[in-house]
Amino acid sequence: MPTTTDICIIGGGPAGCVLGARLAQFGLDVCLVERAEFPRRHLGESLSPGVIPLLASIGAGPAIEAAGYPRVRKVSVHWEVEQERDDPDGQGMLVDRGHFDRLLLEHARACGVRVLQPAALEKLERRAGVWSVAVWAEGRMTNLEVRLMADASGRAGVLPHCRRRTEPQTLALYAYWMGNGLPDYPRIQAGAAAWYWGVPLPDGLYNTLVFLDPRDLRAMRG
Repeated sequence: MPTTTDICIIGGGPAGCVLGARLAQFGLDVCLVERAEFPRRHLGESLSPGVIPLLASIGAGPAIEAAGYPRVRKVSVHWEVEQERDDPDGQGMLVDRGHFDRLLLEHARACGVRVLQPAALEKLERRAGVWSVAVWAEGRMTNLEVRLMADASGRAGVLPHCRRRTEPQTLALYAYWMGNGLPDYPRIQAGAAAWYWGVPLPDGLYNTLVFLDPRDLRAMRG
């Protein structure tokens, strides 16, 4: 027999967990489906100051503070001129995404969200105003009848959608570095036809990214 739920969220990253926790706090029955096991390494380790109030709004503030993630108190920006921007309050944050995502998922579960993980989405169809969802998890098939679906699975997505490009396409290349002499604060710099971003991570690695036009990369040799 299918299980009826108000909301089914596909994707257990920060977006899915924050949405799930908040909806559960409103009294809705929420099921969250995540395909990967946590912890796992993931890009997006630098949290801007605007993220902190969102985490506080779902009651995750104390858990985030207890995790002891490094605060961003200085950023080096070299756009047209080089300058260092100080933030004594440390409103930004650098996180280990594997640990951070698991922390948010556990908070969502504590709020009453039913979590299926690791789980594979086997069927998704809509009929008579209800979504029919089949999920393979915990060694068995779970069938859900869902009022609303939320797709928090990232760029690829699982729900039918239409994307409209509004800005030039860019490609991000990244690498993790370890060694002496690496900066202990984020750095942003513009190049002639690209821009660069680097952040120190809590585990001692330094993540560097370069954003460029995909056509430029295809034109490069080797």
